[in-house]
Amino acid sequence: MPRRILRRPDTVRSRPPVRARSRSFATARWSVFLAVGIATLSGCGPASESGGPSDESGVKLEILDLAATKERIASLGENKIVVVDYWSTSCEPCMAEFPGLVALAEKHPDDVACISVSLDFEGGRNKKPQDVEPKVLKFLSSLQPPPKRVVNILSGTPSDELLSDAELNLGGSPPVVVVYRRDGTVAKTFENGSAESEDDYFTYADVEKLVAELL
Repeated sequence: MPRRILRRPDTVRSRPPVRARSRSFATARWSVFLAVGIATLSGCGPASESGGPSDESGVKLEILDLAATKERIASLGENKIVVVDYWSTSCEPCMAEFPGLVALAEKHPDDVACISVSLDFEGGRNKKPQDVEPKVLKFLSSLQPPPKRVVNILSGTPSDELLSDAELNLGGSPPVVVVYRRDGTVAKTFENGSAESEDDYFTYADVEKLVAELL
């Protein structure tokens, strides 16, 4: 008579195959990586209007197109006189007069909003505003004191297009300084296009005199 082999009941739960466990672990691991990646990316993106690139001196520079530049000027003009300086690092008179804008901002921080708009970006095929950003920041940070109280904008719209904008009515070339009254209307546009000689070029002494009258 053949012997019957008795087997003990299997009281241990079966485990999933090693391959299946590895796949589950890998899926969980990549889920974590994906979640971290999404969280990281959600904090990145274009700099906000109040932020923008800056350097060690604390000078901030915003890159805005023409429409956004107009909006920025309007937003800062509530119950304040606004002085907007359109300039370029290729314009010697612009850089020579720029400290006057900084001094104006330091002198009247509560009553005057000072804005600089760099026209260094000229456009062109495969060109972008970020290409000229370093040299604009370099000049701004070289000033003493640095223009921390000035809202510094690098125009993302090519300079020729901005200068020819009918609404801004800036004239042909920088430097151009526009002074706005508290109600948002233009008090005066200072520009050298109509000057007969360099002796007739405006200075920030002229700008400050007008601002004093408007205060």
